[in-house]
Amino acid sequence: MAETECAVCTKEIDVLDKFNGEMLCEDCYENYRNEESEVTDDE
Repeated sequence: MAETECAVCTKEIDVLDKFNGEMLCEDCYENYRNEESEVTDDE
């Protein structure tokens, strides 16, 4: 199993756990996704 680091908190994550192509752990991805949805409010 290959491992890499989360781009935000540098926690070790499995390469297969990359979210949406981002090098983020699950927690940081949730935060990132929440920030994204707040910014893009053009529904």
